[in-house]
Amino acid sequence: MILTAHQPVYLPWLGLFHKIALADLFCYFDIVQYQKRDYNNRNQIKTINGKLWLSVPVESKEHFSKNVSKIPIIQNSWVKKHLKSIELAYKKTPYFKHYFYELESTIQESSKDTL
Repeated sequence: MILTAHQPVYLPWLGLFHKIALADLFCYFDIVQYQKRDYNNRNQIKTINGKLWLSVPVESKEHFSKNVSKIPIIQNSWVKKHLKSIELAYKKTPYFKHYFYELESTIQESSKDTL
């Protein structure tokens, strides 16, 4: 049996999905300490003007004493901005229409609580 775990990341890279596919059992390792300036709540996308950082705003006070799963997301207009940035960057790609609406739904749903 192959067991694999990984910390939650925002907009994970394809290698993580490959890692999950190879495993018999996968678990999110979300009891680790939150790290500022890490991929827990941010990632880059490629745009016509180069790389663009997308960061989910979080309340990181006392982050040394909190697990990543206990870090609250700050509710503001970040979801709309991220989705528009992704749409503008990728809308002309071949499979955009096939995947964007599910990605949009996932980001909207997961934005409501904590990382």
